[in-house]
Amino acid sequence: MLWIGNIGPQVTEDELREEFGEHGNILNLRILRDRYCAFITFEHVECAVAAKQALDSAIFGNQYIVINYRQVCVRACVVDLVVRRGWLAGCLRSCCVHFGHRSVP
Repeated sequence: MLWIGNIGPQVTEDELREEFGEHGNILNLRILRDRYCAFITFEHVECAVAAKQALDSAIFGNQYIVINYRQVCVRACVVDLVVRRGWLAGCLRSCCVHFGHRSVP
């Protein structure tokens, strides 16, 4: 999955699909307008690598975009599997606050 930053408010999903789709089949595309970014999931990892190499720092929608690979957050997995079920919730919340995570469940 790719994270695309600095997406302008005028950029549409169709424009992203057209530009990034040249590098492979897109399974999922999501724009977060309030954060000026998007997430794109390709069918194959090689397609994501090719898109990042070709489009990182390119001008898209009158702005330079930044592309990175989505970082998997272990804390998010733990939250989904453990905290929301109530097991060790207090301990994990304390650890998240201690290590600087702002969004603590």
